[in-house]
Amino acid sequence: MASCSIKRANRALVIRLVITLRWALWMLPTPWIACELGWFVAEYGRQPWTIYGVLPTHMSVSTLSVNNLYGSLAGFIAFYTALLAVEMFLMVKFARQGPGSLGTGRYDHDATMMEVQHA
Repeated sequence: MASCSIKRANRALVIRLVITLRWALWMLPTPWIACELGWFVAEYGRQPWTIYGVLPTHMSVSTLSVNNLYGSLAGFIAFYTALLAVEMFLMVKFARQGPGSLGTGRYDHDATMMEVQHA
């Protein structure tokens, strides 16, 4: 009887975990969407003030030159490209090592590595 209740509890936990993982997967793009929507709302809110003459045009226009904009864009592209390269390198490195590289002792390969290290 106790084993039946343990099986039910484990099954309920697995079902909740699967639902949570699927939910987490769908939530991955939400930070990007929130950032873009925040920018859109800020820009959209600025326009009526300029159009109706409340905010003078010379105050709502950026004073940056084209070269400054291109330099800023190039800097962002270079920075995020470097981050992408580092992340891909690390992901490939740890994927090749496999789950036993975590050192948790939960994998067969992990146990033999522990024995080799202690010997």
